[in-house]
Amino acid sequence: MTVLRQRHKNMILAGSIGFLLALVLLIIVYIIGIRNNPQFIRWILQEEQLQVEKTKEEAEIPKPILVEAYVFKGGLRENDIIKEEDVSVTLIDQDLLPDQTIHDSKEIIGKKIKCDSTPKMIATKTMVYEEKTRAEIKESVEMLGVSVPEFINESDRINLRIHYPTGQDFLVLEDVTISKIYEERKGGTLELNHDEIVCLSSAKEDINMYPGTQVYYTKDTHRYSRPFIGQPLRNMYPVNPNTIAFLTSKYKDQDVYEERLELDESLIIFFDQESEAYSFAQIEEIINEEKVNQEEVIQEEKTQNTNVEETKIEEAKIEEANIENVTTQTIGF
Repeated sequence: MTVLRQRHKNMILAGSIGFLLALVLLIIVYIIGIRNNPQFIRWILQEEQLQVEKTKEEAEIPKPILVEAYVFKGGLRENDIIKEEDVSVTLIDQDLLPDQTIHDSKEIIGKKIKCDSTPKMIATKTMVYEEKTRAEIKESVEMLGVSVPEFINESDRINLRIHYPTGQDFLVLEDVTISKIYEERKGGTLELNHDEIVCLSSAKEDINMYPGTQVYYTKDTHRYSRPFIGQPLRNMYPVNPNTIAFLTSKYKDQDVYEERLELDESLIIFFDQESEAYSFAQIEEIINEEKVNQEEVIQEEKTQNTNVEETKIEEAKIEEANIENVTTQTIGF
């Protein structure tokens, strides 16, 4: 009984081993057959190519660069003053930030907001009012009574000069915009800042004070190819004392006062001080005085020359007389 059981076990074990060997042989034959199949090879190559491309794409994807940006914590109303507790600093992917994003607290804290804000809204420079200096703020000024030349068009950058009857000529305004030209070119609208308005006011006052003074437009023809860039090429206008105190520019200094004093002094000499009108008589009188003075100088020089010659002649005569006396005494001895 025991022998039969042992034989039965051996047969089962042998059968199992045979089945496994047959199965392994079958798998080997199947694999060899598939690998020799062109479709299988093509599929393997495609899978490898897809895997390579996927790896490249993953390697090419850049890592996000996080930068600090200001974000509103809560809702603000238009024209509210932005305080430090109204905003927070958050790290945001720079590719997701809008244009002109605010990164500095000086650009947002203490400024007025232009529009209502919502929580988590990114703060930009366009959302706050900028503080501008007088030089940056432009005002539209009507300029009447000065004809606009044909070579000037609307929106051109122009200059305005002042000419005095003495022949002195100064640049009042430089590189300003004429935004509008009136009908028949009898005037225009200029875009000026504070200092430019002060200079224009001074020029208008000079026109009233000194008859014959005129202002006129000019235009640069080679503005951007001018030699000696950065060097003063123009005779800048010294404003009159009544308006110079309102200037905020570099022209408000001692040199301007001195230059203005020289200008006023030359104009006072040129004009009749009593009538404050142009006087040919005064000019003629000055010229005649100069002629008389010159004639007196010439006459005095002639008189001096005559006296010198007479003195020389007398000295020569005295010397000759002395020589004759000496000769006579020598002969008598």
